[in-house]
Amino acid sequence: RLAAWDFQMKRRYTLCGESLYAEHALIDPELALTAPAEVTATGAADALAHACESLWSPAATPLTRTLAARAVELLVAALQ
Repeated sequence: RLAAWDFQMKRRYTLCGESLYAEHALIDPELALTAPAEVTATGAADALAHACESLWSPAATPLTRTLAARAVELLVAALQ
């Protein structure tokens, strides 16, 4: 899922479809230990944005809000 903003029209456009989803993901937390600080900070900011979007989503449920709030807590603590 991708989002694009048209600031002049004050609109957000969302693109979604199965062709936009990755088939595989390689997740190695040890890579964060040697990654440049900017890369780590950018990833953390992206994760924080996703957690906030989950909190505010009209489709959120009590469970997803609880998980998103915990994600925000962990990310803020990790960024300090």
